Amino acid sequence: MKKFFYFLVVNAVIISSGFQNLSAQETTESPTIPSFQLLLSGGLGYANNKEMNDYSKALGDYIANLWNLTEANPARHWSASKDQSGKFVYGADIEGRYYNGNLGFGAGFGIHSASANTEVKSDYWADNANANLNLLVIPLTGTLFYRAIISEKSFFSFGAGLGYYLSVLEIEIKTETGSGKDSDSTDFSSSTLGYHAKIDYNYLIDGICLTGGVMARYVEFDEFKKSGIVLLNTEGKNFNAGLTGVTLYIAAGLAF
Repeated sequence: MKKFFYFLVVNAVIISSGFQNLSAQETTESPTIPSFQLLLSGGLGYANNKEMNDYSKALGDYIANLWNLTEANPARHWSASKDQSGKFVYGADIEGRYYNGNLGFGAGFGIHSASANTEVKSDYWADNANANLNLLVIPLTGTLFYRAIISEKSFFSFGAGLGYYLSVLEIEIKTETGSGKDSDSTDFSSSTLGYHAKIDYNYLIDGICLTGGVMARYVEFDEFKKSGIVLLNTEGKNFNAGLTGVTLYIAAGLAF
């Protein structure tokens, strides 16, 4: 993933340099292009959170095996589903950008999430359970931008930067049996530095900016703790999760 990130950054620089000659004349002839942007964005993407899915499945298998010990008929057993949803991330960000000519800087924060769920159920019994892992991430990011102006109302932005990421991982088990509903959860926390690169297209309408783009991120949390206790994965190593992957996003906001 690091190689992909560097590849994207290098290509963004090459592409932006190609736009430089085309945009130089537009820059001097397009005084309406704003210097400031304040954008609210939402995104959906893919992240390699295999360990979240594996851990959730292991919890589900444990519950199913425990309940199956009480059932004499092996044909009427409980089983755990296999869910890969932990590989999808979604979230929202607020970012301010300032441009001086074609060069700019952006700062932002947001909230992002990924979840893995395993359901334990039987075709013969109403008793069921859910094993959930919920990852919540708050990024604080800074980005350097180069923009290539296309017209009086549109431009491309190429950005690369880094951020500080705070996270909470909740492990939650919910059960529903003849005795009623019950739930139990525990939280582990972590923080790390991350890197990102993004390319987006911006279109202006009377002081409003509409934006769409793609972002690649390298953000890995490799040590989740609670009260000094480190969370281990199914292989007995430090549990790993994060936002590393590619995200598509759309945004809207003010431009002035």
